[in-house]
Parts: sequence; structure tokens; C-alpha cells
Amino acid sequence: MKSLKVGYTLAMIALFVLTVILAIAAFYPAPKRFDYPQYPTGLSTDYNSPDYQEQQKKYQDDLKNYQEKNKDVENQRKIWGQNTLIISLIAGAVMLLVGALLFSYSYFLSVSLLFGSFIMLVSGPGLASYYSDSTTISLFGTSPQIDLTRYKQIQFFIALTGSVIGAGLSFMLQKKEHSI
Repeated sequence: MKSLKVGYTLAMIALFVLTVILAIAAFYPAPKRFDYPQYPTGLSTDYNSPDYQEQQKKYQDDLKNYQEKNKDVENQRKIWGQNTLIISLIAGAVMLLVGALLFSYSYFLSVSLLFGSFIMLVSGPGLASYYSDSTTISLFGTSPQIDLTRYKQIQFFIALTGSVIGAGLSFMLQKKEHSI
């Protein structure tokens, strides 16, 4: 029975953290970076040839264009990262407060929320940034790609449903524990 309680608590920790991370990724997506220019393939080995010089100049122009376009994106990502940090800190503080308040009502839920708040406070922005950067999935190779915005919202609602059901189960486990 003890391993079941530990497994339940670990699953709830993961569900609570995942719900917050998916909410950030689904409803406050990261600004999309532009694709890095591809280095030309099939270059001639003669470095003094006009073809090589032309391809090299085109690549350098693409690289400068990429750097100019990404300046604005990187500034937006800094603001996004700061906002994500604030959101994660608020979510962690709320989880900590709710976990402390529910300690006498449901031990399992309380412990799950307390540990989940610790994870959110320590690594929430990093997890949100990692998950938010994935914007497309390539199917069977490099193209076609599907947009993940709606998919992330569906994932969030599934995680939220699991968290609510898990929270309800924790109250049932607590009642069963007191009756024994």
C-alpha cells in the first residue's frame, strides 16, 4: 500500500507541473525564431572560382539577414522569458499556499502540491521554454509539418482533467485512510 501512495504522489507531482507547463506553452507561446540559413551544398572545390565566390556571398547575405531578423525576436524572447519566470513563480507560490492549506484535509494532495511547487519554482521557466520552442512536428521526414498550437491546448486540457480527477481521488484516499 505504501508503494501505491508513493506512486500516486509522484504521478500527481508530474501532473500538476505538466498542467502549468502546458498552460504556458499553449496559451502564451514563445516568439518563433527564424530558421538558420543552410550552408550551400555541392560547392566546387576551387575556392577562387566565381561560382564558389557567388555561393559564399549569398550565404553571407543570408546569414546577415538572419541575424537582423532575429534581433527583434531575441528581444521579444527576453520579455517572454521574464514573463514566463513571473508566471512560474506565481504558479509555484499558489501551489505552495494551496498545498499548505490542504495539509489537514488531504495529505497526498498536499505533499504533491508542495513538491510540485518546488519544481515550478526551481525549473518552471526552463521547462516552459523547452516545451514552447517545439512549434511543429515533421511527418515522415522534413515536410509536411503540422502546427502544434491546437495540439498543445488539447494536451493542457487532458493534463488539467487528470489533475482534477487525481485531486478528487486524493480526498477519497484520505477518507479511506481515516476509516481504517
